[in-house]
Order: sequence, then structure tokens, then C-alpha cells
Amino acid sequence: MRLIIKTMKKEFKYVISVDKKIISILGPHLYGDTASIIAELISNSYDADADNCWVIIKTGENTEIVIEDDGIGMTPKEVNRYFLDIGYDRRDVRPETPRGRKVFGRKGIGKLAAFSLAKRIELYSLKDGKKAGCILDYDKITKENKNPKAILDKDIFFNPEKLSKNGTGTRLVLKDIKKNVNTTFYYLVNRIVRNFNLASDEFKIHIAKNDEAPKIVNYADLNFFNKMDTIITIGDEYKDKGEEVRKNEILDKYKSVSHYEYESTGKKTVHIEIPR
Repeated sequence: MRLIIKTMKKEFKYVISVDKKIISILGPHLYGDTASIIAELISNSYDADADNCWVIIKTGENTEIVIEDDGIGMTPKEVNRYFLDIGYDRRDVRPETPRGRKVFGRKGIGKLAAFSLAKRIELYSLKDGKKAGCILDYDKITKENKNPKAILDKDIFFNPEKLSKNGTGTRLVLKDIKKNVNTTFYYLVNRIVRNFNLASDEFKIHIAKNDEAPKIVNYADLNFFNKMDTIITIGDEYKDKGEEVRKNEILDKYKSVSHYEYESTGKKTVHIEIPR
């Protein structure tokens, strides 16, 4: 694949289309845990019709989180129109993506999720051979009423292996992290699978920590029943799952396990509970 990159002759001006007080009020408080924030940012990649989304968590002295995708990307003008227009809700324009995916967007404010986790966000994107790049500094935006700082084209780079076949993609780098990101792979995956249909091959999420090889998230990585405290099963097909919950590591006093069988009366089917 040969990419033709168009270099901009002058610095593009990135502008946030919302009262910056809204960012200080909403941004840090939208989400309480790291996994939910990352899941929200992954949804941006899904809405961009990406085939792949890579999440790299780097811990240590310079903690950062990188979320990269091979979606449709954005030109500098589209960054202003779609990403920096906080109130823009793509569902109002088109409830489905060009590939027919139901849009996840949270009425335009989901993009503020990153400020619940980090105070500095670097955005890089590539579309139609045009590079886009800017830095969103929470303190400068909320305290000094500054707009995002443009990143010069010469300082914007992409890994060709993480771009679409059309040479498009987006990367978010979260720095100055405010929360503990030493979350386990299991916990992170467990939160992510609640949002996405990971049984499908049309969207793959790859997660890595530091220098580890990325793992593709899928349901096979999970052991739901070892972490459950409440379960209701109906019919013999799932009866054994209730037994798994009864025997798991959670204290019995916190558990609620119920099982129902079907009984036909000729007129209707009723549920009869089998006591523990």
C-alpha cells in the first residue's frame, strides 16, 4: 500500500465548540473507573467502522494509555466538527455507520471520558492523505480558556500496520494519568465485553500492557461464573452454571442462586423454584 500524505502549508487551528466550563464540570466526573473510560473510548473506534482497535497500557514512571484504530480517520476540519464539538451527536445525523453498525455515541459527551482519566490527550488522525494532530491540555483549556494546540505535520507519525487498507486511522494518547491503571487483564476484558459483540470478527480489540504481546479480547478469556454472586437459571441447559456460582470463591452470605424448571399445565407454562 502506498500512502500519499498531503502536508499542510500553515498550522491548522483546532477549536473546542463548547463553553470550556462544561469540560471542567463534566469531564473529570463522567466515569469512576479506568475500565469504563477505556470502553467508552473504544466505542469511538467502533463508531469509526474500524476492524481493529489496539489498547496499550504503559505503566511505570511515565504512565500512559494508547488507543489506536484502523477506522475511517479524521481530517483536521473533521476533528473540529466531530471530535471537538462536544455536543455533536452523530446519532442525530445517522444512527448507523456506513457499514451498518449501530452507533454507540453518548450524545457527544462520551469523548470527554478521557478527562476522567488523564489531564493531557494527544489526538492523531489520518484521512484522505491529510494528517490531523492536536494536544488537549485540561488545565490550559479549563483554567486559561485555551484551545487545543496543533501538532505540526512533521511531528505526526503512523504505523502503517495499524492503518486501514485505505490508509486511514486514529490514535489517542492519554498522559498525566490521574487514576491507577494497574488493572488486571481479566477485569478490563470483563468490562469491555459488556459493550461490544466480541463474538463477531468484524471488530477486534487487542489489549497489551507494557511490552507484552497484545491479546485479542474474546468471551473465551472470561470465567463469568467464578465472579458472580447472583444467578437465576431456567431449564436443565444452564442448571450447572448455578452450581458453579454456588461453589465459587464469593462468601455464601452474599450469594443468591435460584433455579426454575418448566411445568406444562396444558394451558400455560409455570415456573417452579427448586430450593437450594
